Amino acid sequence: MATTKKKPGKPSDFQGKRLDLLLDFYPTYADASQRGKTRGIWTDFFKKYWAKFPWRLPLTQDPDVNDATDYALKPQNPAEEEDQKKTISGTEQKIKLWLGRQSRASSMKDNPWQEWLTRFRTPSTSAPKKLADYQYYMQRKPYKDKITALYEARKSGVPGTQLMNLRASIARELLACEPQVVRDEMRVGADNEHAALLAKHEDALSGLPALDEEGLAEARTRFSSLIQPLLDGLAAHTGYEVSILAGRVKKTEGKLDIESISLHAGVSSTSPPALDFSRADPRVYGEVMRHYSRFVWTANEFRLGHTTSTPEESPPATDTPTTVPPAPVEESSSSSEASAAALQISATPPAQVAPSNVTIPNPLTTGSISHAPATAPSNTFSDAEIRAHLGLDTQLVPDFDEFDFPEHLMPGLATNPLVLDGTLPAEPNDGFAVPLGPELTMQLDALVGDARTKRMEELRQLDAAALEREKNAARNKYMLNSLGLGDAEKETLWGGTKAVTAPTKRKAQSEGRKEDGKRRRKRRDPVMESDGEEGENGGEDESEDEEDSVPTTSSARAAAKQTMTRPAAVVKKGTQAAASAEILSTGQAFLTQKEYGDVWATLLGVWWKREARVDFVGTGKSHSAKKRPKEVGDWVGRARNHKPKIANAESFGETCERPLSREAGGGWETLDLYGHNAFLNVLMALKWWRDAMSDASPDWEDAVGDVTWALSSMERAVLDSESPPTPTNPPPAEIQPPARTNGSPKPNAEIPEIRELQREEGVGRTVGGYVLSQEELDEMEADSQADLDGNE
Repeated sequence: MATTKKKPGKPSDFQGKRLDLLLDFYPTYADASQRGKTRGIWTDFFKKYWAKFPWRLPLTQDPDVNDATDYALKPQNPAEEEDQKKTISGTEQKIKLWLGRQSRASSMKDNPWQEWLTRFRTPSTSAPKKLADYQYYMQRKPYKDKITALYEARKSGVPGTQLMNLRASIARELLACEPQVVRDEMRVGADNEHAALLAKHEDALSGLPALDEEGLAEARTRFSSLIQPLLDGLAAHTGYEVSILAGRVKKTEGKLDIESISLHAGVSSTSPPALDFSRADPRVYGEVMRHYSRFVWTANEFRLGHTTSTPEESPPATDTPTTVPPAPVEESSSSSEASAAALQISATPPAQVAPSNVTIPNPLTTGSISHAPATAPSNTFSDAEIRAHLGLDTQLVPDFDEFDFPEHLMPGLATNPLVLDGTLPAEPNDGFAVPLGPELTMQLDALVGDARTKRMEELRQLDAAALEREKNAARNKYMLNSLGLGDAEKETLWGGTKAVTAPTKRKAQSEGRKEDGKRRRKRRDPVMESDGEEGENGGEDESEDEEDSVPTTSSARAAAKQTMTRPAAVVKKGTQAAASAEILSTGQAFLTQKEYGDVWATLLGVWWKREARVDFVGTGKSHSAKKRPKEVGDWVGRARNHKPKIANAESFGETCERPLSREAGGGWETLDLYGHNAFLNVLMALKWWRDAMSDASPDWEDAVGDVTWALSSMERAVLDSESPPTPTNPPPAEIQPPARTNGSPKPNAEIPEIRELQREEGVGRTVGGYVLSQEELDEMEADSQADLDGNE
């Protein structure tokens, strides 16, 4: 049977004698890697490698006895010294990555899950298309300015839908006038860029583990959807209660974060708390995640060589036995034996990993309520240790309790409710309906004398529900203050923005009946959508026709406001659109805070009309978040309760403008997305960009026009089709929009929703009880040492 020959990908950097040397060394590396002792094997190996393959010898060339060139010649000037350092460092990093990949690939050979594991890397899109020469030309900085200048001179009077074509025609015109050497450079550049992207795409098709942070981040976005069915299957076949914990330490711009997830077999939003490990006993679950997060931290420090390899038990600081406050028992909590075992584990101080060359202050003993400087919990690190390990300046790194840890870990990491010997002092929980929590305790500590006594008595008189409200208020205040924002900036946060008011129940039902009737008529007569909505169909159809036209005059703002007065709250509570509708409504309120002219109002009107047409149901199909600006990831990662500070509007604008790598004459399927994970992110980036400028720049107006043109084109494509207007990628049942826990609509109970899937998708972050969804990973920190283009 004949088979289609695959196009070869990028060959390995190591061939010939270099490959032989690496294969000979691999058993030594594999043995050391298995024992966790790889740090001592590199010196001798690299000494041997560079003696055999001098730094001047090209990586693609083997030594030749007949070649008289002195490839080992020492650098002759500072430029060559820098080149030597870069060559040696880059080659050694490639060798380590190559050996690491061989080790992982070897362990997968007999792995029955090998085919399934390849799904972590299988590309979700087709192979990248090659840019035309003029498109590549448009992206290069010297020529981009020329194109923009001519574009500004010619765009007057050109319809908004033709502005993209105008810029492209200018690029073709200018490229044709360039010297032949420039045209050749653009052609070669486009070829090389396409070859690199194609090689990376084919490497992903191989299914082997990624070598770069970008690939690892993409695999993490797929973790829940791939792991959850496996957990359910294991539970079904074995009868086990199956849970999985995963975590990693993130370091970004001087901030530390612990990204942690937990998944559980057979858990949905309708499961009783007793069947959900995270809800059966929240106190014990929080304690488990706190200890696990500590383990993730210490394991990371060990891998970086900052700690010793032998953990030691932490000796008790006093002779006073450890006391544990009683765990709150709910009706649906697990058995008393399990609770007792959990309490026994929690009462045992975790093992301490002794840091190297760091002096730990003497621990405090438990006593009165005071938050004087205390030591970190027994197996975590103090401020001095963190600064010493990371080599960061004291002024650049905040105190430990100011780091950007996930909020559900903050109670355990900042102020520990569980009293361990020699750690933090006890909280004043005696006589209160529920434990006060760290934020409310800090508020009490700020009071003195009679004021503090009076406040504590007031809190003792409250029942559990009222005291929980006080705790929430204190936590929200602490969170806002920790962001370092002024009062004016706090008002711009979504938590303080007034959402669109929901209509009355009667009005919502009436609008729902109207919409249902229209859809039934469209299904009976598909032509109605295109032909039947013209003048003779009455007032309702005339209003629909008016909304279909994109306003381009000075009335654009009024028309957009009229379109957006139909809030997302018309969606019935309990439907799968409820959570997405709530986020979109809040986003709409923020986007319309300031008037930025007709072009902005037109864009908002087109966007809102698209979302309303599909009843605010988000698109379930996964789409990549690799190339979005970092600020969008920060915003999403903080539950959209954060406004990034844009220091340089021009630099931020460049991150928002994407190359014109579009398929000529193709469809809109890959961009036809809806919901809070789709074009809302794009609009927010445009809003931040504009807020950072006193006046709108031509680049910003062009970007707004581009997005308006894309949304309008997709809208026309949908309206021209015969099918009813529904999302092109309806969401699968297992990936539902997240629901807020503070009284807002819950997901549709008829469609099972994996609760812990949302916990993973938010990588452990919670703000105000809200957890993030599948597309909301935010941060893609690139590994500066990784070979992002190499595919060994």
